[in-house]
Amino acid sequence: MDGAAFKNGTPGAFYHVMNRGNTVLHIFRSERDRGKFLEYVCKAVKRYDIKVHTYCLMSTHYHLLIETPHSNLSQAIKWINVGYSVYFNRKRRRFGHLFQGRFKAVLVDADEYLKHLSRYIHLIRCERGWLNIARTIHVAAIRL
Repeated sequence: MDGAAFKNGTPGAFYHVMNRGNTVLHIFRSERDRGKFLEYVCKAVKRYDIKVHTYCLMSTHYHLLIETPHSNLSQAIKWINVGYSVYFNRKRRRFGHLFQGRFKAVLVDADEYLKHLSRYIHLIRCERGWLNIARTIHVAAIRL
């Protein structure tokens, strides 16, 4: 999907959203970094009325499964990425891009793919022998 339809997303659609660090930079270096990123995600859930069904934060990249009740996917992810980049760069007294580029979002257009993707995001770290930190965010359960 590209052009204006992709830029804003489709109301009611599910997306597999991912982004990685510039030059494969470790974008999550501590639990505090992961917590801060999730704070931005939780604030975006409220601010943009998106639904994050599951996520996985790897050291160099992230995966999110997002449902967009409104056409605002790009605004929500931009807000998350910019906010986290400012935090990360200030904390480490660095300048420049944190992420490799614009996020990637793949439209999830079939129920079977949705089930497979959810399992993939939950199990990705287990398959590599790492601790599984994939979780589900329920809007009503957000506690910051």
